[in-house]
Amino acid sequence: INPEKGVELGNITRLLNFRGGQDEEWFSMVHVAIEAQGGSALQAMVDAHAAVIKLDAQGIALALERAAEALESCTNILR
Repeated sequence: INPEKGVELGNITRLLNFRGGQDEEWFSMVHVAIEAQGGSALQAMVDAHAAVIKLDAQGIALALERAAEALESCTNILR
């Protein structure tokens, strides 16, 4: 595990498996990696909401672009 890489597939592992085996390991690791990427999408949506309240069209667009990028990262994990 490389602390420089962060939370991503191939750089995270479980400390305990219930039944053992690579299938169980990857099943949970995929979910952890998706949630790690998805967190930035949630923050982007909070920022978009704040921009809506301020009637800041550019802020809305930037936040939605960040959300789209985060969701694309989540989707790429499944490919």
